[in-house]
Amino acid sequence: TSIENVEKHLPFKKAVKYLDKQEETIYTLCDYWRDCEKLNLDLKREDILLPPDLAQAHQRTIDALAEARRQKELEETREAQKKFEKHLKKLERDFAFESGNLLIRPARSHAELIDEGSALHHCVATYAKEHLSGQTVIFFIREKSEPDKPFYTLEYNPKTKSIVQCRGLYNCGK
Repeated sequence: TSIENVEKHLPFKKAVKYLDKQEETIYTLCDYWRDCEKLNLDLKREDILLPPDLAQAHQRTIDALAEARRQKELEETREAQKKFEKHLKKLERDFAFESGNLLIRPARSHAELIDEGSALHHCVATYAKEHLSGQTVIFFIREKSEPDKPFYTLEYNPKTKSIVQCRGLYNCGK
């Protein structure tokens, strides 16, 4: 319980007095301490255990954890992108082609998937991990006259060798 958690760190009466002065709840304090532990902050230090402004300190730990998550995801994406580069050469060799007024090519990066989803107002960016790992393959269909302008996005399943979906502006199907 929260009371037991508080009593691990300081006398309960001291915590109640501190929380009353801070105008905060025991839950905020316990959440803050849990965040401090995740960030490896020294809760033996009085200024960390009982910060002068608990709400502000808690917001800083929330922000620091969110930034750590973003950095971890960014690093994972970078690593996946490096591995994907080798696979991409094969995809481009085997699948990139032109026909009539259209061309098709595989998505080359997570950033391209984000841009594609933003331009066409659909969720292709959420497929980045699957695409970079080879679980699925995302292709961009373009008009030859505008090869950099998103037109349609196609998802291909390499295991079943079949098209899963093809989406254009605002998720329209084709």
